[in-house]
Amino acid sequence: MTKYFFALVIMILIATALAFKSYDLGDGYKLQGFRGHHGWIFKGLFAPIVFDEVMGVQGCKEGYLHGWTIGDPNEFFLINTNSNSLIWLSIDELNNQLMDKNCPRSDMNKEINLAGFANGYEFIRY
Repeated sequence: MTKYFFALVIMILIATALAFKSYDLGDGYKLQGFRGHHGWIFKGLFAPIVFDEVMGVQGCKEGYLHGWTIGDPNEFFLINTNSNSLIWLSIDELNNQLMDKNCPRSDMNKEINLAGFANGYEFIRY
């Protein structure tokens, strides 16, 4: 009976490992998560930066990542990849910050998440 239990645990661990995906966002940042989820943003493999469900993330050539999550009214985030800082904003505040930093406005057609990567789309910094 115990060997069946251990076999089941090993099969669950293998299935979990196969369902885990990680995609490079540049500057050491990764969008990671499990198949069927929206993902989280990490610096490296083990340092969570945005640990809410990331609905979409977009990059800027000026050294910023920005996107949005499901949650409170300030569900939009801006990550400065040069200083590794994160701020939470409303959509209007985010777009004002992006204009000040010479980055394109938030655009859902340019964002990517785990489902987009799984469908073969690429992450592009605009």
